[in-house]
Amino acid sequence: MRQQDWEDRYSQPDRVWTGKVNHWLQELVGELPPGTALDLGCGEGGDAVWLAARGWAVTAVDFAAAALERGAAAAAAAGVGDRVQWQRADLAHWRSAQRFDLVTMHFLHTADRDVRGAALRNAWAATGGRLLVVAHDPVNATAGTAGGPPDPAVLYSAADVLEVLGLAADDPQVVLAETRERESAAGLWIDAVVLLQRRSASPRPGG
Repeated sequence: MRQQDWEDRYSQPDRVWTGKVNHWLQELVGELPPGTALDLGCGEGGDAVWLAARGWAVTAVDFAAAALERGAAAAAAAGVGDRVQWQRADLAHWRSAQRFDLVTMHFLHTADRDVRGAALRNAWAATGGRLLVVAHDPVNATAGTAGGPPDPAVLYSAADVLEVLGLAADDPQVVLAETRERESAAGLWIDAVVLLQRRSASPRPGG
C-alpha cells in the first residue's frame, strides 16, 4: 500500500489494529529494565504506549500522520503522553544520531525490497542494545489461518533479515532468528522473529 492508502485507512472511524501490544514484543523483551526505545512503523501506537507504561522513554515513527494522531491520543488516555515522542517519517530515509536501548519493528511489509532493506539497516544502525524485528513469514501466506498479506513477495523470513544486515546465524549478536507460530482468536499466525543484541551492549535480562 502507498502512503496515502495508509493515511486513508487510518482516517476511517474504526481502529485498524487492536491497540494491544504485539505478542513477541511482550514475550521477548517484556522483562527488560526500561530505558530508551524506538518503535519503527508504530502505526496507532499499541507497542509504544505499552512500552511507555512500563517506564520506557519512547520515540515512535510512522509515515502516516493519521496513525500518529491516534497514537498520541492513546498515549494521553493511558497517562503516558509525556513519555512518547511521535515522529512522522519514511523509514526508508529516516535516520537517527541517537542509539536506543531497544529498537522494535513489527510487520513492515512492502513489495519494495530496497525500502525494506533500508528500513532494516536503519533500525540496526539505531540499536545500542537490542533490536527486535517481527514479520509474517512467507509460509504464513499458505499455512497461516489468521490472515495477513496473501502475497508472499511482501513477506520475509528471519534468514532474509540476517542477510540484509550481513549477519550469519551463528554471529554472537544473534539472540534468535527463527520461524515461530502463535495462536490467536483469528487462527494461526506464522512469524519470522529476529532478536539481536549489540556486541558492545551490556547483557540484560530477558533472553
